[in-house]
Amino acid sequence: MSNEPTTPPRWEKIDTVYNQFDTLMEDAFTKEELNFLEIEIVFMMIKEKLFEEKLRAYNVYMDEENTHEPKPHPPKDFYR
Repeated sequence: MSNEPTTPPRWEKIDTVYNQFDTLMEDAFTKEELNFLEIEIVFMMIKEKLFEEKLRAYNVYMDEENTHEPKPHPPKDFYR
């Protein structure tokens, strides 16, 4: 386990995005007249998009980890 401190969530930004999303959902129900099945499909698509972005970020991280040259082992008589 790493001893690095964890970054706390940025609650102001989370709240801002949530409020925007809530407004968007209200508009979907009232203006667009979407039913619950259509809203569930939207949620499924958003969840899939988040999963894809998480995989993309993970792949970038793994590529960066793999591009570092392995450290050569010191010669056997290095510490003599």
